[in-house]
Parts: sequence; C-alpha cells; structure tokens
Amino acid sequence: MIAVLIFVLVFSLGTGAIVAIQYRTQDMTRLGYQAFSYANAAANIINGDYIDYYLETKDEDTYYHQVLSYMESVVEYTNVQFFYVFVPRGDHAVYVWDADNVVIKEEGWPLGHREPLTEEERKNIESTLYNIDVHSKEGEVNVTNGEFGHLATAYAPIYDSEGEIKAFVAADVVPDDATLETIFFMIQYGVFALIVAILSTGIYLIYIKRKIAKPIKTLHAATQEMIQNLDREETMQIDIRTN
Repeated sequence: MIAVLIFVLVFSLGTGAIVAIQYRTQDMTRLGYQAFSYANAAANIINGDYIDYYLETKDEDTYYHQVLSYMESVVEYTNVQFFYVFVPRGDHAVYVWDADNVVIKEEGWPLGHREPLTEEERKNIESTLYNIDVHSKEGEVNVTNGEFGHLATAYAPIYDSEGEIKAFVAADVVPDDATLETIFFMIQYGVFALIVAILSTGIYLIYIKRKIAKPIKTLHAATQEMIQNLDREETMQIDIRTN
C-alpha cells in the first residue's frame, strides 16, 4: 500500500510539474510576442534621423519629449517594465531615451548615459542583426530570470531615412496579474488533485483488501487445514465472505 501511495504521489507531482513547465513556457512565448510588438511599434514611430543629433548636442527638444512621453505612457499602462532606446558603441550602450517607471519608482537613464553591455546583451544584438540580414526578421526575443523576476526582452532596430540602423528599441515585459493568478490557480488545482488521488487510492486499496485479499487469505488457510485432515474423510465448510 505504501508503494502504491508513493507511486501516486510521484506521478501526481511529476504530471503537475510537466503541466506547469509547459504552461510557463507558453506564457513566456506569449510575453515575448508582446515585448516585440511594443518594441517594433516604437521603432516604427521614432525617426532615426534624429539619433545622431541628440547624442551630439544633448538637445532635448519638443520631439524628444514627445517620444519620451509616449514610452513612459506605455510603461505606466501596460506590463512593460523597462522601455528604452540605445546605440551600441563598443562594449557600451549609449542611451537616447529611457522611460521612467512610476510604478516601481525606477528613473530612466538620461540622454547620453553610457552603460556597459553584458555578454548576453551583446549576443542578443548580434542575433537581431543576423536575423535581419539572413531571415528578414526585425527583432529578437530573450527570456531571463534575474533581479526583476521573469522578463521577456525584445529588440527592434530604428532606421534612418537612408535605411541604415541607427539605434535599437528594447522592451522588457513582465507577467501581468492575470497570468500570476492563473499560475496560482494551477498550483491550487494541483494540490487538490494530489489529495483526491491519495484518498481515492486509499479507498481503492481498502476495497481490494476486503474483496480480494481477505478471501484469498481465508481460502489459503482452509486449504492448509484440508491438507492436514485428508485422512479423516470429513466434509469441510469454508466460509469466504467478500462483503
């Protein structure tokens, strides 16, 4: 009985883990599509001809603030955690726009700020450029789990009027409340299913013991008694009850 219960426990937990991992993978894929849609939309809106001008003059004119206001609105009213535009130069990223996040009270980097590029960020940029040249795609999605939890990050290039890439838009998307509630519900459902499975197995084993195991034991005992009394030529009555 203990072995059966252990099997049910392992099977239930294993099945629940597989379902949770599959759901999580599908959810992060969905978040990746969301991140790319935000990044690509911003890349199509921003005029790449202004990038060099802003980095050279640090002039935050009306158009600069219009773009920044748009990006900050996206961060405030969607599940985009970080939204920024940068130019990769060597081992650093030079920021052009970086939206403030009023929800988590995170201020964006100012115009012209230089931040070291991580190895992962460099690979994502190279992968984005490779996809554009080889596969005619305009973005790359990367899923990470770090300081800010699970993030789906997408990159999209900004072109100037001559068709040259001048900068990249990056959007970091986090799971929304509905997703978290769904995951919590799945955990509750898994625990409930496990409890039901254990109780059902226990009841079934009790039934098996009563209907099959006990009569077999009685029959075995009677058989042994018959063997021991073969010389008596007596009629034996065997009472085997299954209820």
